Amino acid sequence: MEKTWRAAITRVLKESAGAMHYSDIAEQILTNGYYKSKGATPAATVNSQLASSINSEGAMSEVP
Repeated sequence: MEKTWRAAITRVLKESAGAMHYSDIAEQILTNGYYKSKGATPAATVNSQLASSINSEGAMSEVP
């Protein structure tokens, strides 16, 4: 299990064969047990994490 949403997102994207929708990323994270969510909207959390990473780091974002 990963320690952060961001680490779990990165793991799912690195394991994927291509681009994924944020809701599919959230589903894979929870299904594979990469992160335990206590929140009601994990897909929204993934969307927020992706947007934040891209907005703050641009092309240097570690999120593929």
